[in-house]
Amino acid sequence: MPLVRPTLAVIRVIPNKGILLMCADMYKSVVQRALPGCNIATVGSLSGSLAGLTAVLATYPLELVRTRQAYRICDDLCLVTQTISSTLRDVVASKGLMGLYSGVGATLIGALPFEGIKFGLYDTLRDTLPKTEDGKTPPIWTLVAGATAGAVAHTLTYPLDTVRRRMQISGATGAATYTSILQCVQVIVRTEGWPALFYGLAPTVMRSVPNLGIQFLMYEVIKSLLGLDKPTRQ
Repeated sequence: MPLVRPTLAVIRVIPNKGILLMCADMYKSVVQRALPGCNIATVGSLSGSLAGLTAVLATYPLELVRTRQAYRICDDLCLVTQTISSTLRDVVASKGLMGLYSGVGATLIGALPFEGIKFGLYDTLRDTLPKTEDGKTPPIWTLVAGATAGAVAHTLTYPLDTVRRRMQISGATGAATYTSILQCVQVIVRTEGWPALFYGLAPTVMRSVPNLGIQFLMYEVIKSLLGLDKPTRQ
């Protein structure tokens, strides 16, 4: 897997995950009011998809920078001294302001089902896993629920993530140029075969298990410390 400088990864992940988790809870209340009677899985899936949409649109330029720098570093096409601002300037100079959202369609197509599956399964698992006497899910089971939801979501939607990354580096130095999501899929399958859509799945799932488990655990812990963990009526 390509390596990205820690600073860029942190700068990208803080606003992205912050917006994602905040909006997931906000949209959950909206979905429950708009669609009364929906089960936990449906509410979690819809709110997760909407939160994913919001987070992508709000932070996509940073995601684009991360992917392009990872591609260049991995393939030795430029020095690692390139900064976030210089990468953004390069994109704007070559593609205009809208170039900052190059490949956003592929990202959204991947993010909506991924976040929907992840949040829907997470809420379902937390509802069925053992509870303490006060009705809360013990930390270890929150960790398990988050890790399981992330692993399943990544596995089911990974081809979409492959297309997203290819679209983001489309037209970059040394990379192929894709005109559409469909054309990108066709080129990958024709030149590399169907398995190419799943290249990198194993390390991605291995990374997501602790990553998303800890992510959901810390989110629930922080909400509890802030007194924001009141159970929501379904």
